[in-house]
Amino acid sequence: MHDVILAPEIAALLDDPVMMIMSTETDNLWPTIGRCLGARAVDSQTFEVIFSQGRYPEIGRRLAAGCRMAVTITRLRDHVSYQIKGRAVSEAISAADAALAASYREQILAFFLAAGVHEKVIQQWIGGTSLLRARLDVSEVYNETPGPRAGPAT
Repeated sequence: MHDVILAPEIAALLDDPVMMIMSTETDNLWPTIGRCLGARAVDSQTFEVIFSQGRYPEIGRRLAAGCRMAVTITRLRDHVSYQIKGRAVSEAISAADAALAASYREQILAFFLAAGVHEKVIQQWIGGTSLLRARLDVSEVYNETPGPRAGPAT
């Protein structure tokens, strides 16, 4: 039984443009870092992210072994941030996952183009092929929003 529950605020955060960074640990405890291309709170204890295995093959290999993963989500308009941690496994994507990634890419591209960022810069981190889904069994959630409340577990 879990004692960590995803707050509804995390699911609501995903309705806005967000940047998402994921990391897994290597055998020598160094992080392997990548960018997510979509995310969803499946239920109160399960979180999924979509990422490019083509761009981040080591993360795909680590997930195949059922490693721990951390995902940091930051809303771009106000920097509200959360970090979610847990055991994760990789799964093949569905049509809904591909649509989620396409929607995320469109939303982020529009956000940064409106801010004056050149498309080539944006494509460097929202591109990639061979999409996979990482499914996290959530064990820890932290509020990482800058300011005096940063860092505590939720």
